[in-house]
Amino acid sequence: MSMSLLLFILVIYIGMAQPVQQITSEVIFTHPLDLVRQFFVGIAGSISMIGIIYYICRKTPVNSTFYKILTWLGTVGRYTLGIYVVQTLLLERLFYTICPKINHFTSYTLIDFVFTPIVGIVFSFLSYYTVLFLKKNRYMNLLLFGGSYK
Repeated sequence: MSMSLLLFILVIYIGMAQPVQQITSEVIFTHPLDLVRQFFVGIAGSISMIGIIYYICRKTPVNSTFYKILTWLGTVGRYTLGIYVVQTLLLERLFYTICPKINHFTSYTLIDFVFTPIVGIVFSFLSYYTVLFLKKNRYMNLLLFGGSYK
């Protein structure tokens, strides 16, 4: 964990952690090392985060409120496939019609730093509770989630 964290910090400090490009055939053929670099930066960052969260979980007392929050987040993590499916349906179909109207009234900074995180959190909770509701129906569970929830 510490090695991947040091590598991740070093890569960010050097400036190699550029935003991920859309992977097209042009990127693959003209800049193949960028793709490899992005892959290793992502792996180092992921392993670092897993290690940090593991360390936090080991040091948290079992009877604390923070431990209960972590346990609840672990329960939510079991439903990530369902949350992804429902959130895709909700965001792509329902929210897509509202976004162009909001862009006319606010600045991009406000949208990036205030509106987008709020929408993400609200839709994540909405998707989680929708999955909990839909998993009770045998046919919806099979159709949307492949029958993975009992």
